[in-house]
Amino acid sequence: MRAGLGVALVAVLLWRYDARPIFRILSHERADCFAAAVALYLVGQALSTYRWQLLAGLLNVHGRYREFLAYYFVGMFTNLLVPGLVGGDAAKSVYLGRRHGRMGEAIASVVAAFDDDLHLAGMAEENLQARVRGMISMSLSNAEGHLVLTTPNIGSMRAIAAILAGYHPGFFPAYIRPRVEGEEPEARHNREYTAREIVHLFYYAGFEMTLLETGPFRNEPKPEHEWVKHLLARYELPEDLRGDGIYAVGRKSGPLRERYPAWLYQ
Repeated sequence: MRAGLGVALVAVLLWRYDARPIFRILSHERADCFAAAVALYLVGQALSTYRWQLLAGLLNVHGRYREFLAYYFVGMFTNLLVPGLVGGDAAKSVYLGRRHGRMGEAIASVVAAFDDDLHLAGMAEENLQARVRGMISMSLSNAEGHLVLTTPNIGSMRAIAAILAGYHPGFFPAYIRPRVEGEEPEARHNREYTAREIVHLFYYAGFEMTLLETGPFRNEPKPEHEWVKHLLARYELPEDLRGDGIYAVGRKSGPLRERYPAWLYQ
């Protein structure tokens, strides 16, 4: 059934969009080289699946190879549809964890598998840690019916200091220039929120807020923002929820209340 759905999806895409450029490009390729490239790609994925199976076995999550292979390709397919780099890893974790009743071990096996991949690829330690946190959050969200959200805080001490010093308060104030052909598009926050706006977002989306806090993106002291804290205290303004990042957890409690709340959309 899944294979049929996949074929149907490809057929719809080919019907909806002009497929002639694709076929024109493929017609210039050598059939033997193209087949060899596809074969090497599939072999690489098969070996990665086998390594994941071995790592999961060390954590007492045992299953047949074809099961791991199926989940591996589910994860690859998910990465094509979900923004970011961790959606497929989260999907693999949830499928494997639910199948064997070992969610924590399943998440750990996926983390161990791509930890080696990303270190070999030279990914910075901070980016690696961020991806691990994101994958674990998405896995637990999918498994337990919760929404885990992290986003920059436009009401932070840093943002207030930037405004008063004459600078833009956002983490991402620059426009994104057009990308040249073959260049990766850059993901960017189009809008940054305050912590209390996140409370409203959860409410209108039908979620009950179970955790809301802010904190630093890096564990570094910020003595340069002490004057902002003094200013807030002097004028009796709220000092809570002023960290650089917002960290929120919500539990689905009902249907969508309003798709386009007036305070956010015009």
